[in-house]
Amino acid sequence: MQPLPHYYHVQSHASPSNYLRVKSHSLPDLNVASPLEFDGPGGQWSPATLLMSSLSSSYLISFKTLARHAQLDWVEIDCVSNGLLDRVEKITQFVTIKHNITLKLNSKSSAEEALMLLHKAEEICLISNSMKCEIILDCNISIV
Repeated sequence: MQPLPHYYHVQSHASPSNYLRVKSHSLPDLNVASPLEFDGPGGQWSPATLLMSSLSSSYLISFKTLARHAQLDWVEIDCVSNGLLDRVEKITQFVTIKHNITLKLNSKSSAEEALMLLHKAEEICLISNSMKCEIILDCNISIV
């Protein structure tokens, strides 16, 4: 890892009749729109789905890093993240994020060690650590 601090840059552009366009350096552009829940057109990434994607992918990257250092012998991991958006004291915000995690281990791996690493990944996840809402893990570990 490069020394901190790190800086991340995105540029968003909008016009009255088009989707928002989000750009970052040499990455592919993304079209972004309000979700159906906010009377948007749907069919595009929304700020809320991008947030869920950031949480889920950052969590998995944290787990992969820990698993590599612990030499955990795992096959695959899936993380389905669901965010509950509600109004709290007149402010619309995410109140809970739930990660439903399915981890498949090789037969020589310890499910107890894997569970500890799954929880540790949440503790060190930089996106999760930037959130103020409750984050819940629901872990399902199987040996294959």
